[in-house]
Amino acid sequence: MPDTSSTRGGSSEDGQEQGRQARDELENRYELCEKLGEGTYGKVYRGMDKVTREPVAIKRMKINLEDEGCPSLAIREIALLRKIKSANVVSLLHIHVDRCSSSPWDSLTLVFELLTYDLRQFIKMNSIPSAPCLKYFIYQILRGVKACHDLRIMHRDIKPQNLLISQTTGRIKLADFGLARSYMHPTHRCTHEIVTLWYRAPEVIMGSLEYTYSIDVWSIGCVMAELFTGGSPLFPTDSEVETLFRIFRMLGTPTPETWPGIVETCPDYCELWPKWKEDRGLQTMQQRNSEIPDWLNELALSCLRVTPTARASVAGLMAHPWFKDVDDAWVAGEFFVCPGLHSDSQPIKDEAEPL
Repeated sequence: MPDTSSTRGGSSEDGQEQGRQARDELENRYELCEKLGEGTYGKVYRGMDKVTREPVAIKRMKINLEDEGCPSLAIREIALLRKIKSANVVSLLHIHVDRCSSSPWDSLTLVFELLTYDLRQFIKMNSIPSAPCLKYFIYQILRGVKACHDLRIMHRDIKPQNLLISQTTGRIKLADFGLARSYMHPTHRCTHEIVTLWYRAPEVIMGSLEYTYSIDVWSIGCVMAELFTGGSPLFPTDSEVETLFRIFRMLGTPTPETWPGIVETCPDYCELWPKWKEDRGLQTMQQRNSEIPDWLNELALSCLRVTPTARASVAGLMAHPWFKDVDDAWVAGEFFVCPGLHSDSQPIKDEAEPL
């Protein structure tokens, strides 16, 4: 991946020449097209790679290296994406820092592969995916997250909007690593200001700073449940307490007996909360869509255990019999066009035993 930067103008003629060459390399390689969006730190454009003729996303950010410096989210995203090499994780293609001598504001340019379609849009347009498409999507999500976990990276913001889709092959790519971070140790304290509320694990909502990869697994379970119903989120709420109570009504309220250490690790846990003792997970999933077989609902529910240590691992989920006929070529989309992007309504067969 090209990584180019120019030097502050005036430091040396060589530095200025290197800066011009780096800018020329960027401009000669990528054509800037229309603006796609604008945020706090900069603008995102649609572009074209002049060599491969593939569309790209060009993110341009203004940074002041002498004052605030580069936004921490941008630094984190760059560092982590440079480590991950997976067909199911969005690729960072080019990094360029342009240091302008005439202004204190410098420009950071990031070039990504461009996929303008995401899982949320797919669900809205296609309702419940076909059986092959459902398997294809879920396995790819797991594969992308496993690539992160294998490198000790927690994504921390898995949701349909951050799962991009190729409209030609149906390939899914995990995107937006601004909230991701490396996992150090169970006792390493993190922040709980992460993950969109609807997909946020209960330990995070209760203020735990010592969470693990299992928070990503919880989010995957929420996404799976949403796919099973054609776009109905599992816990669509406006407040953290309401989200917790919805979770507990469905899966049971945790106690120090069922979740050892909850009092010590979750500062916002309250022993006076209502005690929903019954696990109504399977019943709730059946009510949401009676055509989804119990074994598949149980697969999603294995991600949605209230106690973090009871949740499945991504590797364990990928080893489920449902995915026994999935191989790398199939996942890569080379010989398979996702039926859900066309017209297909095959029922899900009982091809696996319950967990």
